Amino acid sequence: MRLLLRCAIFGVVYSLTIAALILFTTGWTSAAAFWLLYPAFRLGAALFAPVLDFDGGPTNFVALIVLSMFLNIIMSTGALLLLLKIESSLRRRGIGARGHESS
Repeated sequence: MRLLLRCAIFGVVYSLTIAALILFTTGWTSAAAFWLLYPAFRLGAALFAPVLDFDGGPTNFVALIVLSMFLNIIMSTGALLLLLKIESSLRRRGIGARGHESS
């Protein structure tokens, strides 16, 4: 349970940071942050495009960034949890402990 909470906190901080960089910076910083949010942005566009019935332009972009931020929280939490579970499973089996094997 603690591991899930840590992964969720990381996902929230990571997603809020990326969304803030996209919305409040310009140039290559915003472009780099957008590529980190890109998978969630594409998923959000596919899921929520029929629902978003605004005038278009910046309003839709900001709405998609906010919706993508929530999707990114779920995706990054799941990815980090999966990686940490794999790592702890390998450590229990003694596979990932190079230089620390007991003889």
